[in-house]
Amino acid sequence: YAHALGVLHRDVKPSNVLVDRAGRGMLMDFGLAKEIASTELRELTATGAFLGTPGYVSPEVLGGGAKAVGPPGDVFAFGVLFYRALTGAMPFEGEAMQSAMAVLLREPARPSRVNPRVHADLETICLRCLEKDPARRFPEGTTLAAELRRWLAGEPILSRPVPWWERAWRRGAKHRG
Repeated sequence: YAHALGVLHRDVKPSNVLVDRAGRGMLMDFGLAKEIASTELRELTATGAFLGTPGYVSPEVLGGGAKAVGPPGDVFAFGVLFYRALTGAMPFEGEAMQSAMAVLLREPARPSRVNPRVHADLETICLRCLEKDPARRFPEGTTLAAELRRWLAGEPILSRPVPWWERAWRRGAKHRG
């Protein structure tokens, strides 16, 4: 809903999500929020500074450079939260600096390896949220929400899992030796 209104949250994490009696989650604490069109969003990565909670911050924020921060950063943070809900574990473990390096350099373990009861479609959605390249994630929360609604309704999801050969290529590209 925030993305549809042009607002970027920038601190999606469990303590900022409240669940009501009906089981509906609500994102709270918009203290770091900015308008998506704000030029400040690009400046945050260009200076090397970042806002957010270690472990939930996206690769483009951690890596700095010229990449613009936008809704895919919130999608990444939701992916971390979703991974944790599915598995009981963080996708990128360690203290703040170790976790940041893992976000930049490692692929998370497939949720079904951590919890074999995770449905394949939910795993696909979760891993798409955690893609290193923001262009490969859901472009904003509304697209992600639509995908989750399809799954809940028993309809086919539109996301496709990363094929084994692409996972192998990614691993080889990171570990050339």
